[in-house]
Amino acid sequence: MEKKRSMNTHFLSAAALILCAAAIHSGLGESWILRRLDPKNLPPTPFGGPAATHKILRASWHLLTMVWLVLAAALVLSASQPVDPRGQGVGLVIGAIFATMGGGIVASSLLGNPRMLLRHPAWLFFLVIAALAWAGCR
Repeated sequence: MEKKRSMNTHFLSAAALILCAAAIHSGLGESWILRRLDPKNLPPTPFGGPAATHKILRASWHLLTMVWLVLAAALVLSASQPVDPRGQGVGLVIGAIFATMGGGIVASSLLGNPRMLLRHPAWLFFLVIAALAWAGCR
């Protein structure tokens, strides 16, 4: 009789948090930041005037969201194959990515405005994702 394999719940939990982060980043970022930017007040770039700068900012913003969605998908796929060592590599890399983002926010806030750590909890979200991804590698 074949033993039923269980899903890697740490990877699935990290993927769910990444999906939440992506939705928040895309939705609130669009409404609270990108729509409020006045293209006339942005500097020109070698690619065009202020309107081009605005388009580049919007594309870059949403590109990060898409990258997170791909990372979440990689964790879900790895969660379905818990004995595959490649999944551990995926978990380690994704954990490192989110630990770096979370640590970067903490470091820049401590050097600049430590109150931002309370106002914008993305750093905590990212560090929890990193911990879950790493825990899924055990």
